[in-house]
Amino acid sequence: MPITGPLARYLIQADHAHDHLQFPHVIVKVIEKKHGKNYADERTLVVVFDGDYSFEDDCIVHGWVEEIRQQSHRGTFKEVLLVELARRKVFPIF
Repeated sequence: MPITGPLARYLIQADHAHDHLQFPHVIVKVIEKKHGKNYADERTLVVVFDGDYSFEDDCIVHGWVEEIRQQSHRGTFKEVLLVELARRKVFPIF
């Protein structure tokens, strides 16, 4: 039986809040997974995220970039970029 009414709205909001708490850890995991591919050619890694997760706030994204730099590395990539899809804004990580 589907959940409806105020409880459904609360559960959706709780799930959404949980998703927000996963950043920037999710990005670090994606970068590390790509490092495992061991590409032979020179590539730029572009990680795209929805602006909803950062509330389209540059300060939040800059905080993520600092955390990502501490937890990951450039590896064999020429550069690693974080791109907010909604605003098409690029944040260089490495």
